[in-house]
Amino acid sequence: QKQEINIESFLSPARLSRYVQVCHGNMVQAIELYQIQARFSASFVPLLSVFEVSLRNAISSHLELFFEDKNSTATQIISVLEKKIKRKLTQQEEEYVFETLPFQTNLGWIEYLKYFLIWIIASDSSKNKEDLIFLTHKNLMKDSKYLQEAAEKTRNFLYKNINKAILKTEDDLRKKLKEEQRVLLRRTNYDFKKRENKDKEWARREIDKSVNNRLLKQPITNAQVVSNTELGFWTHFFDYQPYNMFKDLYKNMGKYELCAAPTNIFNKKNLQKFAIENRIKGVGSYSKLNKKINLDYLQVIREFRNRIAHNEPIIFTQMRKSAQSNVLKANPELRKYDKLVTIDISKAEHVYSCINTILKLLNEELYMFADFLYTVEKDLIHVNEYLTYFKRNKV
Repeated sequence: QKQEINIESFLSPARLSRYVQVCHGNMVQAIELYQIQARFSASFVPLLSVFEVSLRNAISSHLELFFEDKNSTATQIISVLEKKIKRKLTQQEEEYVFETLPFQTNLGWIEYLKYFLIWIIASDSSKNKEDLIFLTHKNLMKDSKYLQEAAEKTRNFLYKNINKAILKTEDDLRKKLKEEQRVLLRRTNYDFKKRENKDKEWARREIDKSVNNRLLKQPITNAQVVSNTELGFWTHFFDYQPYNMFKDLYKNMGKYELCAAPTNIFNKKNLQKFAIENRIKGVGSYSKLNKKINLDYLQVIREFRNRIAHNEPIIFTQMRKSAQSNVLKANPELRKYDKLVTIDISKAEHVYSCINTILKLLNEELYMFADFLYTVEKDLIHVNEYLTYFKRNKV
């Protein structure tokens, strides 16, 4: 009994309430069900990892097509600006766009996309489109004025997520280098070792100086920033506004065949088969495909993945009102709960199917790779049998 109380206090009564409700107040069975649910959630982690890494790398590779260097990015910025001000840019204006962009960057397309978004956001915010091109570099890079006044939320979202990933990568690298430099200075610098305990502020400055020197020689890379971006950043490219923004860009660049971005990351044959199965017809159906994949697959997977990441259960569903009255008549002790739940893993089974569909669309071999390594299907069968027992005997 003592062990029961300790576990409940650590997991919290609020978190256990649904399990206790389903098990009709039996704490031992509720904790056992909690363990089953935790193992079930864990079985999805490897598959979700393959899905997330594959999706972001596929989109990253696709974005390199038109954010590959300074010239292509500047050409796109000029194209967008000319469309907004409805005239050709002068040579002086074009030179200013080129001067604004960094010539070389370790961040590759991420850095160029960031600058591109700043220009777009500034152009959305500027009241006088004719004067837009003569904004100083300093004003253009200010977040406060132009980013806050931006008309398009989606561009703010992309920009802020890029900045967040860059800052996190820099912070992670700085922390790692600080510890390395502290150990190195202790070993190689007698003066540092002698003064460190007496003058901590001096020691901190010495470490920061060494770290800054190393950061100049070892700046963060595109791959590091990509790995620090959130899943929501990548799925956002499939939303309506980003989709249209990049579609227009492709047209302006004379690359109309790529206007299906970001659905172009998928295998063409598999995408055609998917379109036929979902009764999406016609050459111009890419926008419908994009909407279908985004709403019915990517958003479903993302929400499910977030539940697992925040330790939320994936085995419950809210009981229908028609069923609640019968259950409450038979079990009046359940009236103390605001919402009645029942065990249901159909959503988890659906998400498992969605993940496999996306992996197949990306590459058939990728799907087979994930299927060979992981055993979610077996876990589904096992958990389903166990949970059916609870449904039959406890509710």
